[in-house]
Amino acid sequence: MSNSQKDVLKKEMEQSQSQEENEAIKTNATPTTWSMFKKRLFATSDLVMFSRFEYYSGVLVSLASLLVVIVNIGATKQMDVVRKHFHHVHDTMYGHMEVGPVCAFDETGGIVTTFESGDAARSAGYNVAHCGACGQCSTWQDFRLQFTTRNYLAKESARCARKSLIYGRDAVHNCLKEEPIGFSDQCAECWTEDIFCARSHCAFIFLQSNMINTVSNFQVGDDTITAATCEEAMCELAFVPCSGANRRRMNITSTIARPGRQLCGIVDVDWAEILSDTNWPKIAGIGVEDKNDEL
Repeated sequence: MSNSQKDVLKKEMEQSQSQEENEAIKTNATPTTWSMFKKRLFATSDLVMFSRFEYYSGVLVSLASLLVVIVNIGATKQMDVVRKHFHHVHDTMYGHMEVGPVCAFDETGGIVTTFESGDAARSAGYNVAHCGACGQCSTWQDFRLQFTTRNYLAKESARCARKSLIYGRDAVHNCLKEEPIGFSDQCAECWTEDIFCARSHCAFIFLQSNMINTVSNFQVGDDTITAATCEEAMCELAFVPCSGANRRRMNITSTIARPGRQLCGIVDVDWAEILSDTNWPKIAGIGVEDKNDEL
């Protein structure tokens, strides 16, 4: 055999050995994600039923994880906005609420009207019902409900608010008018506006609170931002003038702890006494007369 023939034979043997080594490497190599995906996706169901279950379970877990990330990012951004507005809103609504207009009544179940100040109301023989001008919730029906629902209104209004996610505005409005709340129609309208305002500005905070099981936390503060804190920071400037009466303005304590400076100290009546079953007048349809000539 000539030298040239030997060289050709040697080269062929080297190529054959190299191919065998490559095949061995391919056989023992860790499969790629794409190769496993194709294998599981297109294999017959009787061979890889459990593998397909694993695959689709993985997809669902990935989507759920993505949702958690989106909610947390959204909640963080909303919390930053709440912190910027919180103190300004509280100072505006409650910092000097004992100065200025008040809502007053002449007798239990009688006329409810706005005066320029507490002194003006008392000079006219009226009793201060709450700080601030009268609003859509400044009726005897709603006065009583502010007191009787003080220990569960936050929870029940949150239940009504959840209806906005599926059933829409009318469902929320009707829920607020029905037992166990029972607001008047015009008062329920103010609350409905507030709920949809909160949905626009606080949705991610609400979803996050559901995830971490703090949805029942109705406390308000700038250290721990809750859905209730967000509602106050983003919606109170419109809601309180619309409603007129609320528990803070009426000096009624509730399940939401408030510092004393956020309760109206010039209210002339003890609501626990005046709204008791014994003293409560059986009067319906009391309206609000706005005494603009005295403002």
